[in-house]
Amino acid sequence: MRISKGVLKPVVIVALAIMFIAAIRYLGFDARLLQLKQWILSLGFWGPFVFAIVYTVSVTALVPGSAMTIAAGALFGTLKGVITVSFASTLGAAFSFIISRHLARGTVERWLGKTRNSNNLMILPKNRER
Repeated sequence: MRISKGVLKPVVIVALAIMFIAAIRYLGFDARLLQLKQWILSLGFWGPFVFAIVYTVSVTALVPGSAMTIAAGALFGTLKGVITVSFASTLGAAFSFIISRHLARGTVERWLGKTRNSNNLMILPKNRER
């Protein structure tokens, strides 16, 4: 009996989601997130700034920010959450760009060198005159 890719893909996605949720509960991440939430709320005025730092580091470390974006809305309300996340995600994207541009350029060039459509990107100057 052969299983088609059209059926297998959703089953694998659901299985991975279940395993992810089980791992979060088993490793105690939900309790740690609750502690983090209480600590950030206890900081008062500085809470959004600390959250922005945590969010920025997370985005730079390639952690998906969707859960933290929702958490910001729950922690600070819609307006303050949107402002905090907008600032933090922009800062995280800037840090990621700086890292990729200056520290990881060789690795990125090797990755792009393996793709078919990377010729236009490879002609970018390595050291732009200022």
